[in-house]
Amino acid sequence: LLHHSEGWLAGICLLLMQGGGEQLGERLQQGSALLLEYLEREVLEGLPAVLREALIALSHIPRFSAALCAVLFDEDHGPELLATLRSRQLFLHRLDHSNEWFRLWRPLATALRRLPQPRSPQRLHLLACRWFAERGDVRAAVEHALAAEQPEVAANYLQQYGQEQLLIGNSVAQFLQWRSELPASLFSSTPRLIALQAWALIISTRLDEADQCVQDLPRFLPQPDARRQQQLLAQYQAIRGVIERQRGLRSARQHCLEALEQLPASAWSQRMLCQQALAQQAMAELDLPTAQQYCQAALQNARQKGSVLYEALLNVDRVHLLSQLGELDTAQQVVEDNLQRLREAGRQGPVAARLWLLKGSLLFAQEQGEAAEAALRQGLQVAEQSQDAYLLFGYVGLAELAGERGEYGEALQLLHKAERQMQWLHVAEVRYRQVLRLAHGQLALRQQAYGHALQLFGEVIDSLASGGQLAPSGFYDLALRARLCQAQALLAMADASGAQHVLAPLLEECQTRGYRRLAAETRLSLAHAGLQQGAVDGALALLRPLLTDAANLRLLPALRVLLQHHAEGLAALFDDPAHGTLLSQLAPGAAQTEPARTCLLSGRERKVLQLIASGMSN
Repeated sequence: LLHHSEGWLAGICLLLMQGGGEQLGERLQQGSALLLEYLEREVLEGLPAVLREALIALSHIPRFSAALCAVLFDEDHGPELLATLRSRQLFLHRLDHSNEWFRLWRPLATALRRLPQPRSPQRLHLLACRWFAERGDVRAAVEHALAAEQPEVAANYLQQYGQEQLLIGNSVAQFLQWRSELPASLFSSTPRLIALQAWALIISTRLDEADQCVQDLPRFLPQPDARRQQQLLAQYQAIRGVIERQRGLRSARQHCLEALEQLPASAWSQRMLCQQALAQQAMAELDLPTAQQYCQAALQNARQKGSVLYEALLNVDRVHLLSQLGELDTAQQVVEDNLQRLREAGRQGPVAARLWLLKGSLLFAQEQGEAAEAALRQGLQVAEQSQDAYLLFGYVGLAELAGERGEYGEALQLLHKAERQMQWLHVAEVRYRQVLRLAHGQLALRQQAYGHALQLFGEVIDSLASGGQLAPSGFYDLALRARLCQAQALLAMADASGAQHVLAPLLEECQTRGYRRLAAETRLSLAHAGLQQGAVDGALALLRPLLTDAANLRLLPALRVLLQHHAEGLAALFDDPAHGTLLSQLAPGAAQTEPARTCLLSGRERKVLQLIASGMSN
């Protein structure tokens, strides 16, 4: 109700006061005589005929500017009409900070569309369609062509749709909705439309449909000449490689490498997506140096093309990479910088959602629970609006926060909702099944259901190992993390020997591969196992190298837990002048002071400031 009325509670009352027997949903669509009478008297009565006609016409246009009004109305008087409407404050909503774009207040627009129309809405949409198309705004041109009931015109403009546009707002959801509404023959009529469909389906992780879609490309072989033949095959290889990366298949690498050999420089967006897939593949194969190389090459291309959106998309994987390398402060700065650039460029959508979700994860690691939850919810909201499969990251993060607070029922509900959302969006099961299984195991571990947790962790490890499947995007260290959790479950069951059997090779692998933070967490668990067995000297030797970087690696919560269980065994560390102060602050019973960066604002005040800083209205 609030969305439909944009907060106009009196309008809802007018709908309810004269309802009859129909359902409220029907009244929202059809209005009521009383509501129309009110708008007629309070808004339209006394308006000059030209302004009244302009208002009714603009009720069909989702967004308009002075330049568009010059096309829709008289070229000389169109901008003047908009200025007059603005001066009369006739329910115009500003859409940008430069006062260029506006729309009508939604309840007014809905009501005006029910009145007799002095001008043909189809004619208005066609004028707007041509105007947007001339300016390269393909999405708006397609929307107006469809509103004008011209599907062939819409399909023609879809040919010009760029892959970058799929990453703006809810463009993927809109594109796939067009796909379901327009004749299937239109979308399979050219190789470009087939490729665009495939990329849209890949972004939304509907991999089975992407497979079916790309099978139409061979119909266009052979091409008239060798160059176009190679390019079409390279497009196929690029799509196939990215699909197989999303499925966690090792064959993805070869497809992407072969595509890069043949894709021309003009296909720069496909080249970057191949480089991104290769970086993701390397991270999933635990090869961080190779991942860095591909990530840097792709970022360089994005910057040379001046694409803020692609640069931010590639930086999502760079943040994952930095986190695995233990460079968490740098990762947080990258997130903030890219969110700021996207805000300035007006590029909200799935990429911004992913950055917000990563920000929440990084804040959670700093024990900033309230700020972390706000960031995760912000990212989740945008991800759900754009139907981006990265929303899994948000649900898992919120479930972890709830579990830490002891709200196990809420955590379980969040994980169930995540699974439902994945299934509702037709996301391939390989993208979420083992991630959710690990999250359920971590929740069971918090609830002290150690046997069940151990079983779940074992299933994750066995599933990834037996099928030769690589970790899904966003959860690249899934196999390593599952092994660490398995050892932590064994420690909770007082099986120190079993835990050491898991942790020793895990530590060696993490150190060899450069997983600095995970290696540090593994050291902490090994120290815990040693203390359980009374091997205090060995535990101290494991812990001392960690204390210098404990804060930077976000290890303070884990250190605090270790001190709670083994304060006596670790007493020698308190005498160390370099680290004694830190450990005294973490020790049980120590006064918990506010972090230096906090201020005197209340939690609610800080949350409001964060929302404003994210670009929301005050």
